Amino acid sequence: MDNGMLRNEYAREKPLAERFLNEFIHQFGALMENAGVSLGVQLQSPVKTWESLDEKLTKNSLNISSCKELNDFIGVRS
Repeated sequence: MDNGMLRNEYAREKPLAERFLNEFIHQFGALMENAGVSLGVQLQSPVKTWESLDEKLTKNSLNISSCKELNDFIGVRS
């Protein structure tokens, strides 16, 4: 996919990815609280920025047809 089309897809998918991560963090937090488990650090849930994605494509000479092919488009970490 050319860079322009990929960027357009990214712009469409990013809000959905952000909503997914927010809901995941909310539900995961509720499960942890119900289990009496507390984390020592707050979870971070980034969606890869376009700049980071573009850099990764260039640096690694990746040829993908969709943002969904990336294994790190979204992530959760502490």
